[in-house]
Amino acid sequence: MSPELGLAIMMNNYFHDVATALLLGSAAALVAMERVYQPPDGTPTARYLLRIYDRMSKLARFSLGWIVLGGIPRADRLGRRGDVLD
Repeated sequence: MSPELGLAIMMNNYFHDVATALLLGSAAALVAMERVYQPPDGTPTARYLLRIYDRMSKLARFSLGWIVLGGIPRADRLGRRGDVLD
């Protein structure tokens, strides 16, 4: 394996783990916000919470996409080693 490919795999593994942490953190924050959120009454606080909720939902969807796409090389490499899939 070339050093460049090794570096690319290492970076992919790192970003995959970061995306997993972001997804879990976003989910926990969204659940906490949903528990304390009151129906919108037009106050600046309600509008602020809705904007945060929207942005964190986008971050969670992006993280989930990265986890799926970033997991493909990990699963492929694991399958080639023959540790699990044989």
